[in-house]
Amino acid sequence: MRVPTSTPRLAAALLLVGLPAAAHAQAFNFTAVSTPVSRTILPALPDGRANGAMLANIARFTLVEGGRATEASGDCSEWLLPPGSAFGAEGVCKLGDASGGRYTLSFNCSATPAGHCDGRLFADGGAFKGRTAKVSYRATPVIEGVGAWDPRALIAQAEATPAGN
Repeated sequence: MRVPTSTPRLAAALLLVGLPAAAHAQAFNFTAVSTPVSRTILPALPDGRANGAMLANIARFTLVEGGRATEASGDCSEWLLPPGSAFGAEGVCKLGDASGGRYTLSFNCSATPAGHCDGRLFADGGAFKGRTAKVSYRATPVIEGVGAWDPRALIAQAEATPAGN
């Protein structure tokens, strides 16, 4: 029996069986520095929480996967949600990097100050094109978080890559 050396199907099979090396390739860490640009402050909500929205600049979004770092920057919009909502705030970010990578982040945060946030990161271009990830972080001026690429997107990407690349 011939043992395959480097094929997209082998990469996909490794992802499916969940070998540690394949699982490690899915996970990443990220940091971001957020600077408010504009705020719209409305009267407080009935429960006393702040009310309004914020635009922020992300001067440095760094995604580190497998020792490789990708730097991006962009803008975010975040708005506070009314009482009774499942989350305290939600928002979106549009980021880009020098290699043409484009990323969209949609997120929800708990109602507590410096709340916990969860979201989805979509890669529309660059090295991570076609990937979607779940992310989790704390909402502070310097954001540190973790994420994991959706294995289905990794399999599709491996199958679409010609052998030898």
